[in-house]
Amino acid sequence: MHRIVSSILVAAFLAATAAGAIAQQQAPGPRGDRPSEEQRAAVMKKMDAVRIARLTETLKLDEKTAAAFIPAITAMEQKRRDLMKENHEIMREMRILLNASPPDEGKLKASIGKIDKNRQEIANQRNKEFDAARGKLTVVQMARYIIFNQEFQQEMRGMVEGARGGRTGRNPDGRRPGQGMAPGRGPGQGPGMAGSPPESK
Repeated sequence: MHRIVSSILVAAFLAATAAGAIAQQQAPGPRGDRPSEEQRAAVMKKMDAVRIARLTETLKLDEKTAAAFIPAITAMEQKRRDLMKENHEIMREMRILLNASPPDEGKLKASIGKIDKNRQEIANQRNKEFDAARGKLTVVQMARYIIFNQEFQQEMRGMVEGARGGRTGRNPDGRRPGQGMAPGRGPGQGPGMAGSPPESK
């Protein structure tokens, strides 16, 4: 199961020039090296489908819980992504402003204010998600959810770096992310927990 899922994800990243899903957390390179918005959206859609399937399996969600839980966390994740995308664009504009001589401090101050406001809202969305999960999941499911979130993000980053010719996506002990885990504790990372993408992407 995990091999098939990993193959799907790697193929998706490569199809989008192996950049997209985590590209917002990095400084933009030359335009030719960056995937299009359509490519990023396609990659994210594939990632979401795989993450939700694995999350449902890992937490052993029944139909009623899944129907209430999955749409709630998906909506919060999308809100965070929108805020992160907005911050990414603001930072791009700030770089342009900083290249001026002298930089327009008024515009820079306004941009900083927007970044800070979005940062606080991203944190607020994460808190809401944590509360929603805790209200809908059992204690065991909640513990698995937190671990799932941490490990899925690590796995995604490893795949991206490996596809770019960087690290191989393996853990320090040589295992690929998620290997050696007990049944029902699949690798993964959902939105808004300890390993979530940085806010300033």
